[in-house]
Amino acid sequence: MGYHVITHFRRGAFLATVSLGMLVSCGHATTFKGPGSGAGAEASALGVRINCGQTKVQIDKKALIAAGGKIQLSGELCPQISSSVELLFVLDFSDSMQVSDPLIGSGATGSCGRSKAVSAIVEKMTASRGKDDKVSAGIIGFGTKASEVTGEVDLAQFKPSVDALCRNNGGVTNYKEAFELAGQKLSASAKAVKIMYFISDGLPTAGGLTMNEDAHFMAGSDAAAVLRSQFPGLVFNAMLLQSSALSFPYDPAIYLTQLTADASRVRIVSQANQLAESAVQLLTVPVSLDAGKVAASVSDDGSAKQSLTIRQLLESQDSKGKWIFGTSEFDGAKIAGTDFLKTIHFVMEASEMSGRKQSLAVNLEIK
Repeated sequence: MGYHVITHFRRGAFLATVSLGMLVSCGHATTFKGPGSGAGAEASALGVRINCGQTKVQIDKKALIAAGGKIQLSGELCPQISSSVELLFVLDFSDSMQVSDPLIGSGATGSCGRSKAVSAIVEKMTASRGKDDKVSAGIIGFGTKASEVTGEVDLAQFKPSVDALCRNNGGVTNYKEAFELAGQKLSASAKAVKIMYFISDGLPTAGGLTMNEDAHFMAGSDAAAVLRSQFPGLVFNAMLLQSSALSFPYDPAIYLTQLTADASRVRIVSQANQLAESAVQLLTVPVSLDAGKVAASVSDDGSAKQSLTIRQLLESQDSKGKWIFGTSEFDGAKIAGTDFLKTIHFVMEASEMSGRKQSLAVNLEIK
């Protein structure tokens, strides 16, 4: 769910459309008590909140009776990150990287900003990896053309050399080629979550059908749009090493946001040694849920069951990774019995944009 901001960042006729998410916030509670109804007042549904991690919530019986037995649920859905992840590093090997991010040292002591960024991500992923997690990684290098440096391998076997990460193949900067090859490599992977780190020191200078500057930019943004469309759940990170001595004809922050469709996934640094820290800052895996593909119901231990309408499903502004939901109201007595002795089982299932399912199951106990 989102809206669009149309903004210019051109010297020629190029136009960008940046998609921004609509966000809301969330809080905490466990036992719910509602105000009693005044004389002659119509009782409103009792609001019951469910927070992340809760599997059981107690409802105050007196408050529920005062609300005429009606319940309306709201709270947080905190999607579980998949244990099946592919990391794809797309690294700039164009001629200018010899100056922007040179190889310093050699052998075991050699490094560059790109190698440190890759190592930092691999180190963090390895440290947090569960024994049953399936995590792999691969590398694409690009300049005038793009090519595979390292095919997809398990993270434990992913040990690229510094020379492979810090190389400079010469040529210009072709985003279009990089994104097209990235699409091919991601398509070949069976991993559920795909995370891409794109690192360059310049904006595109090739890829368009003409030598016009706008054509190269448009070619890059079009290829990025195809990539995002091909992989709706793609975590697209873009990092730019921008020397203070250089100036770009376009605003790089706006252009990179055009590529990722998420400004929070863009980092611009002035020194190569800042790439690693910025890369780690981006090491979060957001889950995008489809508000049009969600179902919920309440039931008892027997045959009583009622489907609920999800009236709201929005990502939290305060805490990315949490989704705020609200349901239609229902008659608790029809599920828990007129004496409210039965446990009410609430179940909700939402689909990620990639099609993977996320679920929430909570028992509502009336005391």
